[in-house]
Amino acid sequence: MSDYTEKLLNHSFSFLKDHSSYSLEEIKSILDLLRNYEFSETNKADKNIINSLEQIITGTKAINLNLFKVKNKHISSSFINEYNLKDKHLWILRSILSRIKVYKRQRKFNNFNIKEINKNGLIIINDFLSKDPYHFLLEDLNNLPLALNKGETNTIRYNNKFFSVLNYFPKRNKNSSFVLNKIVDKIYDLGFSANYIQTMSLVSKSSFWQKIKIMKGFNDIQKDCHMDTFFPSLKFWYFPYSVKNNLAFRYAKSSNNLTYERMLIESKKVNKFLKEKHIYTSECKNNFSSNSELEGSLRFNDKDLLKMNLNLDSFAVKRNTLLIADVSGLHSRSLGEVNENKSLRIGIHGNIRHYKIF
Repeated sequence: MSDYTEKLLNHSFSFLKDHSSYSLEEIKSILDLLRNYEFSETNKADKNIINSLEQIITGTKAINLNLFKVKNKHISSSFINEYNLKDKHLWILRSILSRIKVYKRQRKFNNFNIKEINKNGLIIINDFLSKDPYHFLLEDLNNLPLALNKGETNTIRYNNKFFSVLNYFPKRNKNSSFVLNKIVDKIYDLGFSANYIQTMSLVSKSSFWQKIKIMKGFNDIQKDCHMDTFFPSLKFWYFPYSVKNNLAFRYAKSSNNLTYERMLIESKKVNKFLKEKHIYTSECKNNFSSNSELEGSLRFNDKDLLKMNLNLDSFAVKRNTLLIADVSGLHSRSLGEVNENKSLRIGIHGNIRHYKIF
C-alpha cells in the first residue's frame, strides 16, 4: 500500500471515529474495503467493494444503489434524504475513494512527477518547448479575442459531437495542437485518467487560448480560495510569456491531500448546506450565500486555511512554462493589476476532468 493511501486512511479513521454515526466495527470494515480497493484488479472486484461500502453506509442489503456514481461535481441530496446520511459523510467517502483510485492507477507508472503531484498538488515545468516550436507557437496568437473560457473563443482542435464520438479531433491551430500533444504526454502518466485516449480526448475538448485581463478590485469569484471538485482532477496552463505574481495562479501546496482537518471543515460546510436545504445541484446553484459556495466548489476563508496549516501562494512563472495543478486542492486567481495595460495574461488552458471516477 502506498504511503499516501496509508496516511489518508489514518486520517479517515480518526475523522469517522470522532465525527460520524458509524460504529467502530463499521469504520474498521470501511477501511478494510478501502484497502482492498487499491489492490483490486478487475472491474467486478471494484464493483463488489463499492456495493459493500454502500451497504454499510445505508445500513441496508440493497445492491447497486449508485451512491458512488458521479454525474457532476456536486453532492446529491436524494441519497442524503432517502437514507438519512447526514452523519455518514458520503461527500468525504467519495473523496477518499477517488483518491485511492488515482493512487491505484499510479502504481503502473514510473514517473518522477507523481511524487510531486501527490505531495504538493502542483507541477511547474520550465522551458517546456524547444526554441523552434516555441517561436512557431506565437504565430497562433494573432487575432485571438479576449477569452475567459472556451465558450468565448475557438478550441485549439475541432470538437463537435461527430468528432467527439469518434475520439478524433482535427487541428484548428497547427502549432497549438503540437503543444497539446506534448501536454498529453506529460499528464497521462500522472494517473488521473483511465488511459491515453481518454486523456487526449479530454485535453482536445477543453483546451483553448485563454486571454484575460485580471484587474485588481473587480468582482471576480475565481479570486476566492476554492476547490473545483471533491475528487482529484487536473487543470493545466501553458504560459508562453512570463506571468508576475499579481496575475499568477495561486495554490495552497499540499491542499490536495485530504487531512483530518480538511475533512472536518468540508463536512461542516456540506452539512450546513444540507441543514439550510441548499442542495448541490445545478438547478439550485443560484441559491447559495454570498460566501461563494457555487456548484459544489467549496470556498475557503483565511480561518479555514489557518486551521489546515495551509498558505495560498502565487506562482509567478517564466515564459514557456507549463503549470499543472490538482484542482481538488485549494486555489484561486491572483488579485490582479491596477493598471489595465499590465493586466493581460495569455495561456493555453484546459483540463482532464471526467466523471468516470470509480
